[in-house]
Amino acid sequence: MNFEHDIFIGYGAAGRQDNPDSPAWAKFFCHHLDLVLQRLFDEKPSLLLQHELQMRQQQMNENPADVFKKTGVFVVIVTPEDVTTGEYMKELEHIVEAVYPSAEDLKPNGRIFRIMTLPVREEEEPGILKAELRYNFYEINRYNKKPATYVLQDNQLPDDKFWSKLVDLAFDIHGSLKDLKE
Repeated sequence: MNFEHDIFIGYGAAGRQDNPDSPAWAKFFCHHLDLVLQRLFDEKPSLLLQHELQMRQQQMNENPADVFKKTGVFVVIVTPEDVTTGEYMKELEHIVEAVYPSAEDLKPNGRIFRIMTLPVREEEEPGILKAELRYNFYEINRYNKKPATYVLQDNQLPDDKFWSKLVDLAFDIHGSLKDLKE
């Protein structure tokens, strides 16, 4: 199966420039994921980032639901702030509708990957994503028990824990795309 875009990366609060806790976390995440994926694939996969989709909507009045139907896999970054944002949740619903066109198809098929930057209480977690693969890009401090997102900054490389999670994610994406294309 051929897709217009191999991978769509969606992000809400993690991609906002005005978020003081994680300015452009999504930008650095996407950059590092792209590097790892390039090493795994024989050819560079086609990535579509959320801000690129938003520009296409503004310039060409393109419907996101139509774009999602022509996309292979979805990497969605979810923060605690995102689960209360109607606009981002609507986008996630469009993704789920593209992946599962009918109600009978609601069993996970390895096309949606959840990236959690901080824990979300189970009752607040989007029901539409609960069964999808989850990757926690945070750790709980063993002394004060507070969660902390893996640091991604322009002037420093991520730590080994980040790379380990990212490589796991990249291999899973690679496997899903390979299965879809065959």
